[in-house]
Amino acid sequence: MTAKLQITIHKASGLEDVERFGKNDPYARVALDAATDADFQRTRTIPNAGKNVSWEETIIIAEFHPETQHTLFVEVLDRERHDDDLIAFTGIPLQQVLSTPGQSFRGRFDLFKHIGSKKGEIVLSIAVIPSGKTEAPLPAQPAHVREV
Repeated sequence: MTAKLQITIHKASGLEDVERFGKNDPYARVALDAATDADFQRTRTIPNAGKNVSWEETIIIAEFHPETQHTLFVEVLDRERHDDDLIAFTGIPLQQVLSTPGQSFRGRFDLFKHIGSKKGEIVLSIAVIPSGKTEAPLPAQPAHVREV
């Protein structure tokens, strides 16, 4: 069964400051397969946001196979001229979403720099859009929606 996965990236807080001068310029990115950078879809960068940032952006992953794709990978990075710096990451078990009524879930998730080293948290809404449907109900759905 192929479905879509709708992820609203609300905000992150308590992020580590990775800038030498100034404040973090963070963006978030999500993927069902974290093998390459091309697998990720991202939010816009928020210049000088620092340790707390709000995106309120929705990304729709057009092909979600719940029987084989079990984890949503989330990273928060600091935009740089050359190589962006990883601020923190997490992996979210999608069984949390699949087992809820309506297959829609809003939650606060810990972010890590290294396994066991908490470096902030991120608030996401995640919903499965069944095959043949065009949208899923999410709490506080923002106007900015991008399908990838």
